[in-house]
Amino acid sequence: MKIKFLPSKTFFSLAILFTLIFIAWGDQIFPKPISDYSRNTRNKLEQRILGIFSNTKSIRNKREEQLKEIDQKAQ
Repeated sequence: MKIKFLPSKTFFSLAILFTLIFIAWGDQIFPKPISDYSRNTRNKLEQRILGIFSNTKSIRNKREEQLKEIDQKAQ
């Protein structure tokens, strides 16, 4: 009995798609423990991307203020 798997191109395309969905909308789609992982992943990626640029402290501060406001409204 032979098990058929997805072709590698299809598998990798689906993996990339699911990864992007997880990062972009995971905190809205998935239940609580997984949504926290998604939010943390997105925040860490954002910090690393913004860390590449030297003049991003003001952008970072604005984003942190926005996140604090969102968290306060959610509670």
